[in-house]
Amino acid sequence: TIAAADGFIGCDSVGQHFAHTLKTPAVTVVGATYPENVSYEDNDAFQVLDLGAGRRRYDPIRISFDEEVGRSHDGIMMLSDKAVDEIVKELEIVMKKGNKDAK
Repeated sequence: TIAAADGFIGCDSVGQHFAHTLKTPAVTVVGATYPENVSYEDNDAFQVLDLGAGRRRYDPIRISFDEEVGRSHDGIMMLSDKAVDEIVKELEIVMKKGNKDAK
């Protein structure tokens, strides 16, 4: 479970909210989601990495269905080796800040 994990890596999902609630260090990766919608600024052990910066377009999902805008986000979450390295680096940082055993 997330509570037993040393750290959490995931995308914008319910898992990140569980990690925050359970005080599990986390790195959340977003693409089409705006980072301010999923960040916890009061938690030093929670990092949001934005792969969609400069590429995402506003998409009022569930309000209107604009297939062209939705399709424009295809591929945003494709992880390059550089992105994977950044995710691992950030997870190591947040795990040091939020080491549950040190609390």
